Amino acid sequence: MKLQDLRFERPEQQSQSLTEEHADLIISKAHEMGHHSIALAQAFRTDLGLKQKDVIGDWVPFGEAVESTISEGGLRWVSGLLWSEIDQGFTLRHPPSNGGKIIEYNLAQAPRVMTE
Repeated sequence: MKLQDLRFERPEQQSQSLTEEHADLIISKAHEMGHHSIALAQAFRTDLGLKQKDVIGDWVPFGEAVESTISEGGLRWVSGLLWSEIDQGFTLRHPPSNGGKIIEYNLAQAPRVMTE
């Protein structure tokens, strides 16, 4: 049997949303374990309400029609946040992964992000 022939049941939709308390616990645990980038990513997701893909990005094959200057092996990294998208006034301007209007946030209004 080939991997492409496998079929999986869809998991039930989560009945509970991630709370701010959950996010704070994730951030705390990430620091405890030395995974500071996970803490920062969670801060962005919680304070700005961004999708995971828009925070951490995605690796896609070279054949996909997307722009990227970051590559490794046969993959290119796309969609994630870049430090260059934050200006000196702490405004983030990020093109969303769904191709919509540029996301703009004043990070000074994002307490978890500023703490991280």
